[in-house]
Amino acid sequence: MFDFLKGGQANVQVTLDRPNQIYGAGDTVHVTVNVQGVKDLKIQNAQIALVSREEYVRRYDERSTDSNGNSTIEENTRRETDERKVWQQQFLGETTIKGNSNQAFEFNVPIPPDALPTVDGGKILSFAWRVKTTLDRRLRGDVEDIQELYVIAKPYGNMGGAGEYGTSNEPGEARLSLRLSNTGAAVGETIAGELLIQPQKAFDATEIRVELERTEDVPQDKGNQQKEKQTVKMAGSTHLDPGQNLNMPFQIKIPSGAPFTCRTRHGSISWVLRGVLARRMRGDTSVEQEILLFSGK
Repeated sequence: MFDFLKGGQANVQVTLDRPNQIYGAGDTVHVTVNVQGVKDLKIQNAQIALVSREEYVRRYDERSTDSNGNSTIEENTRRETDERKVWQQQFLGETTIKGNSNQAFEFNVPIPPDALPTVDGGKILSFAWRVKTTLDRRLRGDVEDIQELYVIAKPYGNMGGAGEYGTSNEPGEARLSLRLSNTGAAVGETIAGELLIQPQKAFDATEIRVELERTEDVPQDKGNQQKEKQTVKMAGSTHLDPGQNLNMPFQIKIPSGAPFTCRTRHGSISWVLRGVLARRMRGDTSVEQEILLFSGK
């Protein structure tokens, strides 16, 4: 939440109809705007807007040249902002807001039915929704107030049902799958399932574990990725023989502040659940399945 900004001669304050400020795509936000005159203030107009704001960190090469004409290339990152008005309305034209006055305006602000969810908790990618009111003053600083609203990510329609998911990366070594109730989960939930192991050869695993990995991807320029992983160890050193059938139950908790599965204008966030047979002196044998993460609110 942003405190209203004092304009010296006038103040403006935005109030949303839901104290928790949580909405869904397609909802209507009922907004009250209070304009308080302290002294007489001339404005060009007053507007209210629903604004989407995406922040992302891109990775790029920057060339510089010294006084001798020698060029060097240095890798840098920069946080960029893409802010767009998806709805707006002017509610006052050119006028003078009188001192000691108080005016209230009511608005029904539509959230687009295909609105992206609020994305927070990411390292290099975020997406926010704001209701912004502006008193536009000619050749002087504007008077503004901004209120953020939280658009939830609803459950996806393609999460599947109970079943076995994923394909082993080395089926000649071991057939692996993940038994899950579905392939979607809410933030803060615990994913419970089984790692199914059918060895096709005799070998030793140094460890058996499951991983839940988040990948943030901003593909612009050189591309920028951030990965974060949680791990649950199910067994230490284990000898596996062909003909065995191992069903290993697991539970792994999704962090309460985790960002949802999403694809924005400038990047994406995805989640993968992975079962791993760690191998010494070679690549691991594993199975993975994408998990669609939505809001638990």
